Amino acid sequence: GIPWVEVWQGPAHIYFGHDARRGLQLHPLATGLDTGCVYGGKLTAAVLQPWTDGGVDSVSLLPLQPPPPAQLVSVKARETYVTPAT
Repeated sequence: GIPWVEVWQGPAHIYFGHDARRGLQLHPLATGLDTGCVYGGKLTAAVLQPWTDGGVDSVSLLPLQPPPPAQLVSVKARETYVTPAT
């Protein structure tokens, strides 16, 4: 099947993990952050900026404006903690 992230139409931008096989995924309304740290890859974080335009931060409410873009930051894993299955 088609990965859900390829058809996600929002309205909110989603950051997610647990998909190391696909690695970093950059889509218009979704960002997959799993870059395989446990397998010796990288640990990746999205540094989110606060809204300055009166956006809301409640999960139950939609933002008034899209959030500012996130900065992605990665660091290399110190070691391989788990050998990936083949």
